[in-house]
Amino acid sequence: MRKLVEFEIEGEYSVLVDVEIDGPAGTVEIGRGSPIERAADSFESALSRMRPMVGKIVASLQDLESRPTAVEIEFGA
Repeated sequence: MRKLVEFEIEGEYSVLVDVEIDGPAGTVEIGRGSPIERAADSFESALSRMRPMVGKIVASLQDLESRPTAVEIEFGA
């Protein structure tokens, strides 16, 4: 199931992230509530946890003789 998650940025702005959420097969959320879920962490906090891994990926790519012109990283299963 896909869901929009809103992350706060520096207390002033927000960004919506489209995420895939695993759940039991065949279940669907319904209701009158907002289709957007507020993230518990700030965007900066979420990114800071990924920074070490992304840094290693970038460093590894920079060591290649033939560097790619673009890179796409997808998180999740």
